[in-house]
Amino acid sequence: MKNALKLLTILVSLACWTSTAHAHTKILTSKPANGTVLSLPPSELALEFASEIRLAKVTLRIDDGKEIKLDLSEQKTFRTDFTFPIAFDDIGIFVVTWRGIGSDGHIRSGKLQFTVSSE
Repeated sequence: MKNALKLLTILVSLACWTSTAHAHTKILTSKPANGTVLSLPPSELALEFASEIRLAKVTLRIDDGKEIKLDLSEQKTFRTDFTFPIAFDDIGIFVVTWRGIGSDGHIRSGKLQFTVSSE
């Protein structure tokens, strides 16, 4: 019975630690903000994460199927803030997807979206 209780305590502790570690690398803020409707296309994309991450891929996809891979050649270290210049004249729904590795060694990914509308 003691061994079962010890095992249960270890498993609960690991589950709590894993969910806490996973929650750390999330986007705190973005520019444009998630869900924003803009009248003009933005000139940059800015992402601020809750903890350090090294981004491996960031893609901007437009609802017409066009995809823009953002240049990560200067992103060689773990950090919390990233800014990417972007230039396009399209309108529509834009989905930003990102993937990277957290400073804890875990793979992280996520997405956000914004809309550029002429109305």
